[in-house]
Amino acid sequence: MKTFALKNPIIFSILLIIIFYVLMTCAYVIGEVLADFSNGRQLAQFIGKTAISALLIYIIWRFDWVKNSGVGRIGKLKTWLIVLVPGTFAVLSTTYAYTGTIKLPETMSGDSILIAANMISGGFVEELLFRGLIFYCFILLWSNKKAGLLKSGIISSVLFGASHLVWFLLGKDFNLALLQSLGAFGSGIFYAATVIQTRSIWPAVIIHGLTNAFVYIIISDIPDYYETVNNGTMDVMLGIPLIIYGLIVLMKYSKKAV
Repeated sequence: MKTFALKNPIIFSILLIIIFYVLMTCAYVIGEVLADFSNGRQLAQFIGKTAISALLIYIIWRFDWVKNSGVGRIGKLKTWLIVLVPGTFAVLSTTYAYTGTIKLPETMSGDSILIAANMISGGFVEELLFRGLIFYCFILLWSNKKAGLLKSGIISSVLFGASHLVWFLLGKDFNLALLQSLGAFGSGIFYAATVIQTRSIWPAVIIHGLTNAFVYIIISDIPDYYETVNNGTMDVMLGIPLIIYGLIVLMKYSKKAV
């Protein structure tokens, strides 16, 4: 499988994404079946994401990519501090775009804690897939070529963004799904840059997970919440500085890799 991945990175990535969404759909279906039970939906999704994460870690381990992909590295405190400001902006900007506020509920119920755990696990599993496997696969092919890291970051982010169009297939309005996809592309550029800058996947996992958690905790506290085109548009617009930041970082490290 490793040889196939390195020879056919695009096909390998698409197959991984398809398998990922099939497994995620199974987790969501089980969640709907258990929806009548207390926290059944959230718990089933959390367990499903955790199981998929274990599978992805196993693949990364079998490929011997644990350390170099950033999964097996914590990174240095200095680099964590460097991404602290843009990372905080990433969390708060998306939260504000989709909820109109950055203030969490004053009290965190058991439901909110489980929502947070579920959303953070979602950030973890997506980072393992798109940065730990797909992004690193392209890096191995192109890191020593001109703008190799930049190309790797852009292509893996295109795949990350395009994968979010699955929500259209699941019944979401196309305009909303498209805006979410564009927002995910921008986030993917930033997450890829964060992984390169810190040499660890964990800052991206935390930023991604907290973004998901903040948004859904606040949404769960808003009666009759519904997503609008304005939400997605604002998220895309607020994400432009992060895209610029990410591209600058990827270009900088691309020059060092040549």
